[in-house]
This record gives sequence, structure tokens and C-alpha cells, in this order.
Amino acid sequence: MIRLAARLVVGGGRENVVRLALMALGLAAATVMLLCAAVAFPALQNHDERRGWMDTFAHNREPAQDENTTDPLLWRLSETSFDGRTVIRVDVAAVGPDAPVPPGLEALPGDGELAVSPALQDLLERTDPAMLAERFPGEITATVGDDALVAPDDLVVFVGHAPHELRDEPRVLLVRSIEAAPFTRTLTRVMRLAVAVGGVALLAPVVVFVIAATRLGAARRERRLAAMRLAGATPLQVSALAAVEAAVGATVGVVLGVATFFAVRPRLASIPFDGSRFFASDLQLSWAWAAAVVIGVPVLAAATAVVSLRRVTVEPLGVARGAVPPRYSWRPLLLVGGGTAALAWTQASMTGASDVAVASAVAAAMLAIIVGIVLAGPWLTSWVARGLARLSRGVPSLLAARRLQANPAAGFRAIGGLILAVFVGTVFRVRHRITRG
Repeated sequence: MIRLAARLVVGGGRENVVRLALMALGLAAATVMLLCAAVAFPALQNHDERRGWMDTFAHNREPAQDENTTDPLLWRLSETSFDGRTVIRVDVAAVGPDAPVPPGLEALPGDGELAVSPALQDLLERTDPAMLAERFPGEITATVGDDALVAPDDLVVFVGHAPHELRDEPRVLLVRSIEAAPFTRTLTRVMRLAVAVGGVALLAPVVVFVIAATRLGAARRERRLAAMRLAGATPLQVSALAAVEAAVGATVGVVLGVATFFAVRPRLASIPFDGSRFFASDLQLSWAWAAAVVIGVPVLAAATAVVSLRRVTVEPLGVARGAVPPRYSWRPLLLVGGGTAALAWTQASMTGASDVAVASAVAAAMLAIIVGIVLAGPWLTSWVARGLARLSRGVPSLLAARRLQANPAAGFRAIGGLILAVFVGTVFRVRHRITRG
């Protein structure tokens, strides 16, 4: 059956090739979106980890060095600005030979020495010394490595001093270790809701998009496979043919999507999602996520193709007998109302609950809303079609309304992903306004 399916895919004529090409392009776009989502949160975590050393104090939560074996270090971190950009300055003075060394440095700068980030060094070379270089007296002897930089364009300078120069200065700390704990973001209730919404809602439009791309040309495929059923093919054989055909297109789309992702990854790194750019190494794709996407998209496409043939596999004339669409109900809208009420209840009542409990409750409520929208979509589409038919004043609009009313499920499938995407975007927009307000 696999060999026959492959022959049908290749030798199905120009129409079949075009349909498979369009399906592959659609699934490639979905693959790129999934891979981008897979690297987003690890990239943000990398930012937080590299910010950790900036929280160094006399007593650190996670000391990077054993404080019982290190010498004291005089430490003062301050911020200044130049041309609208923030410059992080750290004045250091080692009290002994075993003073802790911050990340990104092989050794502490000595008295009169500077260690600067590559972006700051480039800025110093292009700027009048009287405007910037005179703020940091000393000789540049080292370059700050990426381990101490949140973004490639960070401006960081470590200024070395003799211990007596800093000992009596204000805001100078005596430390024996560098903070290694990741920078922690203070998540308000609204931000926690946004994280939960993002985890569930952003995936839904992509899944609907995968299903819609897989069903391109579904009517023609159903007629062809129904003819095979009349010729004696079993339901299992017909399902296998459809699954293999969809899997071939999905595999091509996944390969194209993975290649596109790695091609655009440098540009993705330049997007300041949390206010800072990323290193290309921040957008590393884990093997687990890569396997989930590479395997999951073809499996979802094949499952969609098999499920869409349920009328064909019932009996050879299932396509013709299934011409009358089923009656759709308004009851799925109860899920939308219940999910919305659950979101409001979560916001008002779970004040002292843990982040995990809040996120789980919000995710469940969002899932109920999304499922309700998907299930109620054909019913709403049928009502829109009826209204369009009553208001139509011309033949084209009347034909469109009748066509939409004849198969509202197909009409909603064409726009279901867009509707979910607009819904998710609206939720995030409202969250953004609430946060700023």
C-alpha cells in the first residue's frame, strides 16, 4: 500500500502535485512557527541566567565560588548612559590573590586596567575621548566575554582599582563570591495569566493551520478514494493511502520548515523580545523539541487525513450520502462562556495560590474557550450565511451565501486559524494595556 500511495502521489497529475506543494508550503510555515515558539522561552531563560552576576551582594543566594576559600573583593556596580544607551560600570579591587572573578573574565583587571565588552570597545574607538573614554580612565587590557553579556550590543566595563581607592567609597560592597542565580522576573497576576495564555493559546492557531493545510483538496481526494472503495479497496487500505499521501507532503513541509528556521535564525536573534537582542547561540533547538515537531507535524497531518475520510470508509457511497451536512448546535458556546467565567474567577479568587495552580487553572479555562470556539464555529458560520443570504442584493453574494450555508464547517475551517489568532492577539493586547495601566 505504501508503494501504491507513493505512485499516486508522484503520478497523480499536475493538480495533485500542485496540491501537495501547497500543503507542504503551509506545513512548512507551521513548522517554522512551532520551532520559533520552541526556542523562545529557553532564549529568555539564557538572558535571565546571564543577568545573574549583576545581582552580586555581600551575601549571595547561589554563590559561584566557595566563600570559605576566596579572598575579599571590593565591588561597586553602577549605571551611566551615553547617547541614550545604558553603560554598566563595575569598579573592582581584589584584596587578595584568590578574589572571585566575574563571568566573562579570565582575571580581574588590575589597578588602572579596563575590561570592556566588544560593543563598548567599538563605541570608544568611534567616539571623541572627551565624551566617553575619559569616564573610564585606564588602559584596556581585556575583553568581556559573552558569558557576562545579556546581548551582543551590551555596554559593560570593569574598572580595576587599588584596594585603598575603593575602601572608603560609598556603595562599595565587600564580597567573596559572584551571584550565580538567574535574574528573577517579578510576575504580576496579569503576567502569570499571560504566560498561561501563551502556553495554550499560541499553539491552537498553529494546530488549526496544520489541519487546514492538510485538508487542501480534500473533496477531490475523497472522490478518488471513494472510487477505490467501489473497486474493492478495504477501509484500512483507503486510510493507509490517505495517511501516506498526507505524510509525504507533511515530511516535505517539515524539511522545508526546518531549513527555513535555521536560515532566518540570525534575524530572529536580532529581535529584542524582552528589550535586548539575543546571541545566535541563545536560539539553540533542543533535540526533544526538534523531535516533537519533526514527528508531530506529519503524524497530525496523517491523522487529519484519515479522520477526514470517515464518510468514505463507512461505505463506498459515503461521500454522496454525506452530502447533507449535519445540524450544528449552539451548545459549544457554553464552553466559551464557562471558560470566560473561569478566567474571571481565577483573577478574582486565586490571590494566594501558587504560580503553578494559577497557570493550570488559566490554561484549562483557555483550552475550554478555544475548544468552544472551534466547535461552535460552524454553527456561527451558518447563521452568518443566513444573514448574508437575506441581505444579498446580487447574484454573486447570494451564491456565496448559499455555498457557505450548504457546508458551514468547510467555510469555518478556512478561517478558523485566523479567528483563533485574532482572539489570542486580542487577549495579549488587552493584557498589555492592563499592565501599562
